[in-house]
This record gives sequence, C-alpha cells and structure tokens, in this order.
Amino acid sequence: MEYRIKNRRVAGTVGVAVLTAMFPAALLAQTSSQTNSQNPPSNPSAASQANPPSAMPNGGQMNKMNGMGAQSVSSMDRQFMQKASQGNLAEVKTAKLALQKSSDAGVKQVAQQMLSDHSKAQQQLTTLAQSLRVSLPSQPSDTQKAQYAKWSKMSGKAFDQSYLGGQMQAHSTTINLFQKELKSGSNSQVKAWAQQTLPVISGHAMHIKQEAQRIGNPMPGGRQAASAPSGKMNP
Repeated sequence: MEYRIKNRRVAGTVGVAVLTAMFPAALLAQTSSQTNSQNPPSNPSAASQANPPSAMPNGGQMNKMNGMGAQSVSSMDRQFMQKASQGNLAEVKTAKLALQKSSDAGVKQVAQQMLSDHSKAQQQLTTLAQSLRVSLPSQPSDTQKAQYAKWSKMSGKAFDQSYLGGQMQAHSTTINLFQKELKSGSNSQVKAWAQQTLPVISGHAMHIKQEAQRIGNPMPGGRQAASAPSGKMNP
C-alpha cells in the first residue's frame, strides 16, 4: 500500500516537471509565430523593387559630367599662346630699350604704347594660361634676343629707323599669328583672348607705320617713305 502511494507521488512529480518544461517551449513557439505573422521577413527582391537604388551614370556619362565646362587645348592653341607670350615679352623689353635710347618724341610714344599694351596683354595671357594649365616661356625667342642685342649697339636716327622697321615686321607677323588662331584654333577661351587683343595689335601696326613714314623709314618693297607730319598718315 505504501509502495503504491510512493509510486503515485513520483509519477505526479514527474508529470508536473514535464508540463513545466513543455509550457515555456510552447509559449515561446506561440510568441515567435505571432511575431513572424506581424513582421514578415524582409524580401530583398521586393525591397529592391519598392526602393530601387539611384541610377549611377556610366563611365562615359561621368566623364562628361566631370568635364562639363572644361575645354581641351589643342597643340595649335598651345603654340599660339607660347608664341604670343614671347612676342609680348620681346615688345616689353625692346620698348624699355627704346625709351632709353631714342630722343625722338614720336618713337618714344610708340615705345610707351608697346610697353603699356603688351604688359597688359601678357598679364591677361598668363592668367588664361594658368587656368588652362599651359606653360608659357619666360623669355623671348633666340631671334628676338638677337634683335635686342643688335639694337643695344645702335643710337640716334639709325636706332629709331631700325626699331620702327623691326616693329612693323614683328606686328605683321603677330597679326598673321592671331588671325590664324581665330580661323583654326580650337579653344574658345584662347580664341576670345585673341579676338580681344587683335584690334590692339592692328592699332599698333598703324601707329608704327605712321611714325616710320614720318622719319623717312624704308617701307616694305624697298620704297622710301616721304616725311609726313606727326599724327597723320600718308595716303
């Protein structure tokens, strides 16, 4: 009798333990089920369709965006800028020499105009070259240096005539250089500077020719210019 009672107690204790162990597991399973039903697992495909990533431009589009507003500098543009720079440097240097050597008021006036205008043109060109990452020469060409050395040894009317004759030739060459850039150049910024500067150079050429005629300089073609009053050009 006592043995049966003990067995019942043991069985009851085991049953309670089993129920106790099973209850949290069932509760946890039920809670997890409810949570999943309320918050379904995310679907990467669906999420990507609902919120697609922003479209990124391809390589070509990126290059266009990065280069927007920028222009390439062709070999012709670069050579033009370098030659124009050497011309400016030579004009400034020889103008200073003429202001020292000449005693003619008209020649000095030409020299002062060359000094002022070509200094300004060189400043503008330097700024443009820096923005376009183009290196400019720091000195005139060898030919221009040789011309300066020749004039350094001259004086009086011989200097005045040689200086003005050299200026006529130099400005004719420069005008052709600028016109070629305007016709065949590629970079719009370089061409805009050339367009802005060309009338100034053309004005120089007219002024130089006027002064050369006044002092009797030989004109191109071997003609001897008749003297003309200062400030007026011969017909």
